[in-house]
Amino acid sequence: WYLLVRAIKPQIVIESGVANNLGSALLIYALYKNQCEGDNSNQYIGVDILKPSKTYFNFSKKFSRYKFFQRDSLEFLQGLSEKGKIMYISDAKHEYHFELNEYKLIKKKMLDGSVIISDNNSGSISDFSKKHNKNLLYFKEAPKNTWYHGATTGVSFFY
Repeated sequence: WYLLVRAIKPQIVIESGVANNLGSALLIYALYKNQCEGDNSNQYIGVDILKPSKTYFNFSKKFSRYKFFQRDSLEFLQGLSEKGKIMYISDAKHEYHFELNEYKLIKKKMLDGSVIISDNNSGSISDFSKKHNKNLLYFKEAPKNTWYHGATTGVSFFY
């Protein structure tokens, strides 16, 4: 995700399901690095229905264009008024129909160069990409010597 933010240089990064803000910190750092290179129009928005019990994010003043909302991501997306080159990361409820609803809502806000990322393999990102004639890449983690089997991340692009 960090590399995609650095390469794509989205105006808005929206992450649903931020949990303890570990991934958020990395995304915000990528936006900060883009800002250091002159990209001064970017921001991060994190949304989670639960308040994190512990946060790993350091609220630094170096990059102040971030917001966290404790809300259901579908409700948040319905009320989102901003449009732009968006990187949307779906990491909230890992359920096929929920994810499809997220994608339908965020697609209305996306301008050229936007991407949708799903960090699980429910099939929703594939079906959504086919329906809207978008390209799709999959990345499979292959951790060694661990109990975790690794995630499969789907990236739908050319919005």
